[in-house]
Amino acid sequence: PLPDIASVSQEFIALLKYLQFPEYEWSQEDTWDIIPGCKSTATISPATEFNLVDLPQTFRGLLDKYKRLKCRNCQTVPQQGAVCMFCGDVVCMSSDCCQEIGRGELDIPVYECSLHTIKCGGSGCMFMLLKQSDVLIDFVGISGFVFSPYLDPYGEEDPDLVRGLPLTINKQRYDQLRQMALTHSLHANVLLYPSLEEREFDARGLF
Repeated sequence: PLPDIASVSQEFIALLKYLQFPEYEWSQEDTWDIIPGCKSTATISPATEFNLVDLPQTFRGLLDKYKRLKCRNCQTVPQQGAVCMFCGDVVCMSSDCCQEIGRGELDIPVYECSLHTIKCGGSGCMFMLLKQSDVLIDFVGISGFVFSPYLDPYGEEDPDLVRGLPLTINKQRYDQLRQMALTHSLHANVLLYPSLEEREFDARGLF
């Protein structure tokens, strides 16, 4: 049945709830009729452009910004820190402190990157790693590295941070990562780029 509407001012909100639409900010002074025949009017907030978190210009700046931040889950500074590029939270990667065993139908350890993906990105998320200059993509339990947005003066990556050259963010690569997220193509890129096992990374279960 249709909801009871006590007054005209509540008509628009009542219809949104009945149709299970999200509630928008609305104003009686606005003159744009959202629904034909509906006497109430509304103001729709304009869509905002999707962006990843703003990363510091240099990898040194990235470390200075995040290396002392604590994981919200265990309240400790992660040994293997990863920054969610969707929300900016720091999580523990492959650490026992924040793992869950046998989550859902899985009977293997599930680490915090995958757990955070469920809460933040839904099916997919990307993380900037602090002890490597890599980006980790997690998509429905499938994890893999993609290219780093930080390059040295010769335009090359230093994924293991062994060469010691200064690393600066590359706008084109950062925009490519943003485009992956914007076009929901994280799963495709997990399969395109080398797997964690090929990179000889210690992968115990999911991240």
